[in-house]
Amino acid sequence: MQNHSCNSDSEIQINATESNELLNGNEMKMTKFDRTDSEDDILEDYSDDCNCSSRLHCIKSRTALEKCLFVFSLIGLIIIIVLAACLGSKTPPPGMSICETQDCIEVSSSVLTSMDRSADPCQDFYQYSCGGWEKNNPAPPGYLMWDRFQQLSYTNLYRIKAILDDRTMTTSSEKKTKQFYDSCMAESKLNRLRTLSDFRSLVKNITDAANGTLGVLLESVHGLNAWPLFSVLVGTDDLNPDKNVVKIDIGDHKYPLRVKEVPIPSTTPAPNINSSVAPPSNHAGYAVINDPPTQSKTQYLQWNSTEVEKNYLQETIRILKVIWNMSDADASTMAKELLEIEKAITKTYENNNNNDNQTTPVPMKIVDLETSCSMIEWPMYLTVLTKNTGEVSSTDNVVLLERGSLLRTCALVDTYKKDANKFKLLQRYIMVHLISHLMPYFEADTFEPDLDYAVELEIDGEHWRRCVHYTNKALGFVTGSLYVNGMGKHTSVNKIKQIVQDVKLAFKDYLLRKIWLDPSTKKEASQKLDEMLEKISYPEYILKSEFLDKYYTQLNIGNDWFVNVQRWQEFQVKKMMSLLSKVPDRSSWINPPITVESDYSPVRNDVIFPIALFHLPFYTEAGPPAFNFGAIGSVIGHEITHAFDIKGRRYDGKGRLREWWDPMTADRFKLTTKCMKSQYDAYTYQGFQINGNNTLDENIADNGGLRAAFIAYQLWERQHGKDHHVPGLNMTNRQLFFVSYAQMFCSKWKKDGLIGHLIDDPHSPGPIRVRGSVSNTEAFAEEFNCPFVANYNPTTKCEVW
Repeated sequence: MQNHSCNSDSEIQINATESNELLNGNEMKMTKFDRTDSEDDILEDYSDDCNCSSRLHCIKSRTALEKCLFVFSLIGLIIIIVLAACLGSKTPPPGMSICETQDCIEVSSSVLTSMDRSADPCQDFYQYSCGGWEKNNPAPPGYLMWDRFQQLSYTNLYRIKAILDDRTMTTSSEKKTKQFYDSCMAESKLNRLRTLSDFRSLVKNITDAANGTLGVLLESVHGLNAWPLFSVLVGTDDLNPDKNVVKIDIGDHKYPLRVKEVPIPSTTPAPNINSSVAPPSNHAGYAVINDPPTQSKTQYLQWNSTEVEKNYLQETIRILKVIWNMSDADASTMAKELLEIEKAITKTYENNNNNDNQTTPVPMKIVDLETSCSMIEWPMYLTVLTKNTGEVSSTDNVVLLERGSLLRTCALVDTYKKDANKFKLLQRYIMVHLISHLMPYFEADTFEPDLDYAVELEIDGEHWRRCVHYTNKALGFVTGSLYVNGMGKHTSVNKIKQIVQDVKLAFKDYLLRKIWLDPSTKKEASQKLDEMLEKISYPEYILKSEFLDKYYTQLNIGNDWFVNVQRWQEFQVKKMMSLLSKVPDRSSWINPPITVESDYSPVRNDVIFPIALFHLPFYTEAGPPAFNFGAIGSVIGHEITHAFDIKGRRYDGKGRLREWWDPMTADRFKLTTKCMKSQYDAYTYQGFQINGNNTLDENIADNGGLRAAFIAYQLWERQHGKDHHVPGLNMTNRQLFFVSYAQMFCSKWKKDGLIGHLIDDPHSPGPIRVRGSVSNTEAFAEEFNCPFVANYNPTTKCEVW
């Protein structure tokens, strides 16, 4: 009845027959809830009765029927009794100790206040985990969306503000940081006329200097880090990670039209996966998402494009009126013409957001690029952009990341150049793009065309937030150094490193054991994990004033905010272009350490977890491991999984783009992703259908990260014994694991914020991230004793990793 298998050393063998990985012709059998091979339950599959040595581990292999009989006949009644006793008691089960550290108490408070205990976790786990947070956390002014990442970022910004306000700056870089911040704080609505005058002068100077020459115009605009038509960056060569190259990519755009909406009958409101997700209407800071009016199916499908067009037109009209002093009628007419240009340019990018479109970067000599794409004089343009450093010549190669898109853009621009009126409109489009790029650095009301200039207006109470945010972006290594020195108590890097190692081990020893993964590919995948760099907390060199002073030596800061913004934008481009003469350094950090954002880079094969993340609700130093594995552990697993998603898997352990997967294995991998794409395509949120293709890589990472973290926590339990119980929660530690995971994604939305997110962000909205990954995890249903047909326990479960 039971087949025991053993293997040696510390490696734990799983007898896996994963049903979602079995291939039958062109069909993929999708995972069922009652499958018997889940790594989610690895520890339950060990038998202490095996006649194996103490260093060997044993596994029971049961059929689905035997498993059901075993569960329901032998221990079903006992489980019900135990669960009832636990749920009805305010004290932990007998024999379970209570964690009484300050961190455990803070975790208990954070978790409890975020929950909605009245919700059924099996039917709406998001509401169960986040209902209290949504009710008790109104968004500060100016936020189109508010979530736990934003909340922690807001708290960290306030910490930086206190340092910038109170600390005496001594070094050159510290003084620049303080001056940059002070110049922003001094800029106010009282200076509105001067700011608008500065913008008009900037536009006039750039336009006059270009004198109708597109290449010269783009040199100035791109030099300020705004990228209409196309973008240029310098980075590691995907095909040769030992050198840096110039890369040309698609430009910035505001009209991608990537959102799909659900066709609905004309008499029913927009569907919603959870009606309880929508917060109360008309409450300040809450995401008020109104259902669209009753309309036909066709009209409803056009609703989103209408919203995007309306937003684009409104902003463009504002810019045209305040910068070019145009009348309402003229501004409206021109805005519509510029919208058509924006839509036409966006159409040239239309194939770039397809996860199945695995294009390979195309090296091309600059002189040949000029032949293929004649819209500008490329040698001169690149020479100016690199500040005449002599690093670029016409015989050098540049890399086209999206060759087809660039050539289509070139062809479109050539048609505009043949028509004088259209070419003038194109130039205006480029300048409007520049203004739109610079607008966020200034008071929002600066660009309101109907303000009474004579009226003195109070500075927005959240003015400081914008100033600290951009100070942290502009001089992030300095603010990071100030933050680290000002915090006093630092998170133990070794503890985070251990979690990273635990999650890596779980991924290597369990998630890489797919029956569709051939031995050769598996070996290289394991090696890629070994070669993955871990960047945790902050780089030590930011604590050295000599490094900081040298790094920012070319960033000149004065007392004028408008000038400082321009100098910062120019500094960013100059710093990027300077990499062309340097050898890639995998140990360097891209983002400042006070950024609430983790990252994986396939070309560097590195994961970054900055110190800004190491606070509730993501991590607590002396708190319960179940909480930390569920939160920061899943974040770590998410980034590691990116190394093996659709894009990341194409790079090897050195960061080189090459085909290291066996072709048959690669085909099987693609089949596993189809289940997940279809799953997320079926989800709707606030009337919008999730685009399962555009969010596929992030959904793969969410699912794989959660599974890797849960396996890592099970291994931790095996090594350390049962975790301490957290006081007041009245839940098991494994239940706490899943709740802490879900609570990272508590969020609320305003309509414009949600539309913008669905258009531009590859992540699914928070409630969908929770639902998709948790409902695919068999262990969740087991830990919460969910019935077989519960909302969060579907029969079909998708699994890539």
